[in-house]
Amino acid sequence: MTNDRPAIPREIERQVLIEAGYKCAIPRCMHPTTDIAHIVSYDESEDNSFENLIALCPNHHRMYDKEKKIDRKAIRIIKSNLDIINGRYNDFEQRVFRYFAKNPNTSEIQPSDAVEVDILLMNAIEHGYLLKGDVIEPPRGDFVSGYKLAIYKITPEGREFIRKWFSEDEEIQ
Repeated sequence: MTNDRPAIPREIERQVLIEAGYKCAIPRCMHPTTDIAHIVSYDESEDNSFENLIALCPNHHRMYDKEKKIDRKAIRIIKSNLDIINGRYNDFEQRVFRYFAKNPNTSEIQPSDAVEVDILLMNAIEHGYLLKGDVIEPPRGDFVSGYKLAIYKITPEGREFIRKWFSEDEEIQ
């Protein structure tokens, strides 16, 4: 670490602390005393940007910088998860990101397509409560031309989930 490196601007430091909730960004640590750590060291990057900084408690900062017990990839994942944890992205946006992650050869979606419904129902499909059936194009005049719909079927597991959900709700009332 060089002695003549510029200080991290106060506004950026504040943004990093807000992002982590004024605690260590490592999940479940919750330590309120934090250091502002560089993801890529300043000596290597000369980068004091928000994107290159993360709030860590002194213990995790040491484990990352000195002991190398936490790798850079893990710190980058933790940093990116802070956006999700802090509610920066709503449920639909998170599902869109998951859709792109599961479909790496896809670079765009058309919201008026069956893909939107797939994304909205993603959790129920992944949990095995719904099955996606055939994709159909409704007869002309019913929808905008080219609009496609999928048929979704409830599974026995989905029926059981709903039965338990509503029977518990009735008991609560």
